[in-house]
Amino acid sequence: WRTRHFAIPLATKHGIASLIIEAPSYGKRRRSNRQVRGAQIHRVADLAVSGLAQITESLCLFTFMKDVIPAHASGIFGMCGISMGAEIATLYTAVTPIPTHLVAVMPSHSAVATWDVGVLADVSDWQHLASSMTDPTIDLTTTSPLNSISLSDNTTKARNKAIEWLHQTDIRTFPQPYHWLPLNKRPNIIIMGALHDAYIPAISTWTLANHWSDTADCRWLAGGHCTTVVFHKNTILKSIAEVFEKKVPPMSQKM
Repeated sequence: WRTRHFAIPLATKHGIASLIIEAPSYGKRRRSNRQVRGAQIHRVADLAVSGLAQITESLCLFTFMKDVIPAHASGIFGMCGISMGAEIATLYTAVTPIPTHLVAVMPSHSAVATWDVGVLADVSDWQHLASSMTDPTIDLTTTSPLNSISLSDNTTKARNKAIEWLHQTDIRTFPQPYHWLPLNKRPNIIIMGALHDAYIPAISTWTLANHWSDTADCRWLAGGHCTTVVFHKNTILKSIAEVFEKKVPPMSQKM
């Protein structure tokens, strides 16, 4: 899907090569005892481990191309992520020493937004998580600042422990990307949010865009989490080409 709708058009129409990354715990790297589609994880911590692995792999791949492959010695790189891929891409951008253009489609400012406010808050089996937590020292009785649901004491503690742990992914714990570069030399960053997204709340995407207002441009698409990708593929494609072809003014210059 990514090859057909993005990689081939980028190569044939814009001369941009693509490297398609498969996330850990997905596809060929998923655990053999998990046959269902999607993220193959067993623990809450696996969410962060998978993201850290993907960020590290991206750093290694770009470094290898820049240092070893003559065609990429100039280090003109870009990254595009959609949904969870967008969150990983923004976290990569926050920590990378390699200037990299970015198109983040429906990113959240933190994994907390997806699991505590988005649709996963209502479908996650918090009771099962509570039953698997046997540590008697666990005592997290505070409710999350983003959402509050009436649950049993043990389930509430389990939920709050998971949410508190996921707060470590909050983009606001990092400075604005490429703050060491002059504004006119920073890579282009385009953040694209979906107006009717029930999976990643629009307020979460806006929180990210506002934190990066001096660096990123924020654009909004009409649609939900799936329909945005289905009906706006060409818009995403053009945005990827745009970050390579011209300077994109950040949001703060448009206010």
